Amino acid sequence: MLIPTALVRSAARTLAVVLVFCAGLSSLPASAQNPRRPLLKDEVVELLKGGVSSRRVADIAHDRGINFELTPEAEDELRGAGATDELIRTLQELAPKPAQIVVETSPDAQVYLDDILVGQASPQGRLVIGSPKPGDHTLRISLAGRKQYQQPVTVVAGQVATVKAMLEEVGPSPGTLPPSRGRSLTGKWRGTVTQDKPEPHAFPVTMELDGPNGGSIDYPSFSCGGSLEFQRVDGSTLSYIEHITYGKDKCIDGGTLKVVPQGNSLSWDWSGGGVSAAGTLSGEGGIGPSPGALRVVARFSLPSGAGNAVDVDPTTNKVFTSGGASAGQQVVMIDGSTNKVVATLGTGSGAHVNPATGKVYAGGVYSGTIYVYSSEDGHLIAEIKAFGCPIGAVVDSSSNQVWGGGQCGANDDPAFLIDGGADRLVSGYIGSGGVMSALAVNPVTHVLYVYAGTKTEEKIDSGTLVTTTAPFSAVISAVNAQTNRMYGAAISGGGVQVIDGTTESVIATLPVSQPGAIAVNPTRNRVYVVDQSLSPQVLKVFDGATNALLGEIALPQGDSPAGLAVNSRTGTLYQIVGNANGSSLLVLIDSL
Repeated sequence: MLIPTALVRSAARTLAVVLVFCAGLSSLPASAQNPRRPLLKDEVVELLKGGVSSRRVADIAHDRGINFELTPEAEDELRGAGATDELIRTLQELAPKPAQIVVETSPDAQVYLDDILVGQASPQGRLVIGSPKPGDHTLRISLAGRKQYQQPVTVVAGQVATVKAMLEEVGPSPGTLPPSRGRSLTGKWRGTVTQDKPEPHAFPVTMELDGPNGGSIDYPSFSCGGSLEFQRVDGSTLSYIEHITYGKDKCIDGGTLKVVPQGNSLSWDWSGGGVSAAGTLSGEGGIGPSPGALRVVARFSLPSGAGNAVDVDPTTNKVFTSGGASAGQQVVMIDGSTNKVVATLGTGSGAHVNPATGKVYAGGVYSGTIYVYSSEDGHLIAEIKAFGCPIGAVVDSSSNQVWGGGQCGANDDPAFLIDGGADRLVSGYIGSGGVMSALAVNPVTHVLYVYAGTKTEEKIDSGTLVTTTAPFSAVISAVNAQTNRMYGAAISGGGVQVIDGTTESVIATLPVSQPGAIAVNPTRNRVYVVDQSLSPQVLKVFDGATNALLGEIALPQGDSPAGLAVNSRTGTLYQIVGNANGSSLLVLIDSL
């Protein structure tokens, strides 16, 4: 049978198309020929390097989907393998979307994730938290004059969690004892209480309390007594566990004691071992500061080269000390629960933590590197090549940006900006105009403050990366993100300037003759400042709302203080000191 020539040509063309398609398919990696699984980045790279066109790869990606995020590093690798702009756009559209938490709340409310400020709601009451880590978190929302809101949130990769919480207006509640005040309940009380079971019986009680340090209790008629361990504050009720230390054969050990302040008296309620008793105690007690309530509870030596800076991750309760602006410095991790050195992580100066991501950033000085460590187990996550001789880094946790600073810059030492998500530089060399010595960032305004020994404080906006001179004359050392107040030692003359973070105007000056290290506890709104003019040097405590001096503690004679930090969750303070025997870390409790 004769076949028309046109039909032969058509069949030949069809066969050629089939052969070309099969050749293209045979060039796919074996793993990429599975039609049921999305493509991985390495498979896309292998396809491109194997000669498959970007358009064909885009078609395959549309059919199969992809299972990787298009990070800047992934995009660079794909372009290096031959990806076109069109393919990159396709992959961006198909890439799994990062998790988000969408908060709908009262306008201008401040939002915290795991006690870390992540931003402020818009005037319309909306805030989007981008790329939170998958897992369980605690979301807290607060606004002056309104009831605080808190709830657990579970983040799932690629999903959006929506939280709706309009904050209720509240006024002062009579008889309610805020936890921060309750923990400062100090004084002596005595009185007669009545046991109601197993049988009625009245007996005298003498009790002394010392804030979170607990206290002591005595039962004179039973010739027994012991110590009280502070547990918690529930509204206006403070709870303690009683430990009988003498007369154990006469009193029940391990009872629970609950007290409620009532002016200069206490409502007293005890239970344990099937026995309960209650009554009212009165005497010398009261609520407020007590002399000597700020005290050192532990001291331990630090390894060489880790005695300059200190920072705390309140989420993991890990403390990190690190070195200064010279070679041979290192980062040391300490367990805040046991006050023991866990490990020496590696090279690092001026280390600071981003609790939102669980990363610690430290300068490598002569290596020209910023080192990134895990705040959970201390392993090295990344090494970021920067500029000059990096002496430290500070963290803007609300934007997940990290500012680094270095020396070796011929009197124009560099500052530079790092993306904390990708851990890569996003700016070039930003000259500071002098010799770098201090860095601080305001996580509310996203402005970096730099002191480079020029008698002025310079500032760099993270959006424009332009350096200008700040309108105040102080070296910023600490920022309270909840109140948007900044604290810095006056450049000329004594005192610590309190500065409004938005207007950059000086609100007040704290009376410290020669300021040293400064730290803030945003949870209690406390400001801590070392006064170096006294001998021995003194750590002073100020109320962040009123700027009033609440108390002070003399540091050990002969010690020279360095870095200072506070755990915003536990309230524990960490002060590095040095003397002829080396560096040590003091652990202090503030029960004022």
